[in-house]
Amino acid sequence: MKHGYSNGKIVLNGQYWECADYDVANERFSAQFDGKGGLNHYFVANKADNYAPQRIVLALGLNGEPFDAFAEKTVEMIGRTQKIVLKKDGFVLTADQFITPSYNGVFIEFAAKADKPSELDAVFYFGFGQANPHIENKGCVQTVGDLNIGSSAGGEYVRDNNAFHIRRSVNGDDSFRVFIAYDAKAAEAEKAICDFEKFRAEAREETERVELPAAVKTEEEKAFYYGTYFCALENYRKVGEFEGFSAGCTYLNPLRTYFRDGYWTTLPMYSHSVGLVRSQIKTLSRGIAGDGSCPSAVKCDFSAFWGDHYDSPSFFVMMLYDYINHTGEVSFLSEDCGGATVLGKAVKVIDKLSCYADETGLLYKQGPFNKRDWADEVNRNGYVSYDEILYIRALFCISELLRACGKTKEAEKYSDMRAKALASLNEILWDDGKGYFVNYRDGDFTEDNFSVDTLTAVIFGVCGKEQSARLLQAAEKYLDTRKNGMQAPDFGIASVFPLYKKIGSAARKSAQPFNYHNGANWPYLSAVYAYAQALCGRDYSYALTSWFDYNVKRGNYTPIEYFSPYCRDGSLLQAWSGLGAFVLDNIGKPSFFAPCKIGKPN
Repeated sequence: MKHGYSNGKIVLNGQYWECADYDVANERFSAQFDGKGGLNHYFVANKADNYAPQRIVLALGLNGEPFDAFAEKTVEMIGRTQKIVLKKDGFVLTADQFITPSYNGVFIEFAAKADKPSELDAVFYFGFGQANPHIENKGCVQTVGDLNIGSSAGGEYVRDNNAFHIRRSVNGDDSFRVFIAYDAKAAEAEKAICDFEKFRAEAREETERVELPAAVKTEEEKAFYYGTYFCALENYRKVGEFEGFSAGCTYLNPLRTYFRDGYWTTLPMYSHSVGLVRSQIKTLSRGIAGDGSCPSAVKCDFSAFWGDHYDSPSFFVMMLYDYINHTGEVSFLSEDCGGATVLGKAVKVIDKLSCYADETGLLYKQGPFNKRDWADEVNRNGYVSYDEILYIRALFCISELLRACGKTKEAEKYSDMRAKALASLNEILWDDGKGYFVNYRDGDFTEDNFSVDTLTAVIFGVCGKEQSARLLQAAEKYLDTRKNGMQAPDFGIASVFPLYKKIGSAARKSAQPFNYHNGANWPYLSAVYAYAQALCGRDYSYALTSWFDYNVKRGNYTPIEYFSPYCRDGSLLQAWSGLGAFVLDNIGKPSFFAPCKIGKPN
């Protein structure tokens, strides 16, 4: 379909048969609109028996015949909404679909306009595992298995086809409303139909109250900003006492939140929804083990998901520092979270992580198959620049937090550890001839490719002005797929280049060239690169938005996890891919990561 942008919306023009897959999510579930009025899947958070995709197909008919497959169609998408307009021989049908931030269910309003008397059929087909499910009728709602469907127009459930059939006579203007929900009570569906206008206003207001930053100038940039901001926001989940950001739409069973994904996902929240950051910190803190070790993620029962990662402790401390630094809420540090204060948890995770440091002051990843950081399909052993940079930043953060609480002596201890680790980082991992930090070094072996994750050294103030300039020059030379000389189409910023040179370093998907951690484009890391460029006065636009343009042209309308011309696409509406909104929020401002409310740098 041909695409364009208008008032923050992605706008498509094509024909009825063409798909426009668009992911939406809220605190309780995720779904994917198909651009034809149906749903490709519907996942309820933390409900195992609903995890298989629940597909809903909408068949439209006009005057007793199937709607023309080649009828003119326009699709508009923004936030948690998709609007479809079909036109055929003087008949116009609009399907306005949306979900709200917290209600479990999909709302649809159909508006028809006919220049002559017409008959409209709308038939929803459901993919049930049983041929004749039990059906209950409750007013305007029909309950079928774990599905509730309500309609202001009434309708008939057809057992043999597992279908809900609405027929309307249209002469002039007509409209009716439909609500679809899995794992919901009939009363919720009844309420949705009765209070439909209230819920629609809630969905509209959510978009309208998001102010565009000054850095946004073009229509494409508006769509980029809304797309990335809502990508992060929509992955916020709330189930029982669990409140936090899932990594994406496919991370709902078991429902869990990751330390690293969560860190990058919280950053866009500082402009509009900072309270969600606080909730994320509290949820993560409850998943920290008694000895201070941090898993990759925390499940909704606060148990560990893939334990003891090298980057998780640093991200927890950094997230806490960012929150205190930008809100000034020092009192939060003394709040109890699972038998210890928030600050006490932060100290414990740093002390546990420091047990992996050797005489150099750097962390040493032991074992030949150690994949316990974000690149979890790459065996990066020994001294890994990415993990060291985060550790150095976290040591700074914990020292500042302690100093803010008057614990000066303890603060100095971590400041001294930071100074030692920083000196060793530059001595062991900086390659002055290449002008960048090598990926990792283990004994006699050095993986000396350029990994985009080392650009965190620029944004976190781990390197100075001259060193940052050299890093960015090297990044442009090696990671920019327009310029690095590889025989591949331009697809934005590669995550690593040259590719991993040692057989066995990269495993599973990453064993393949330009796949996953082995050279694919990760939009959140492209945003890190873009922010580093912006902080150093360089042009950031290509790194920030080229992946968005590339994917919209391919029919990926919500931010993608990773991609390249040589691998299958990653997940859509991947939470940390919303980091681009944070970059635009902070263009032209002092570094977000510089101290502002709780102290000055060492």
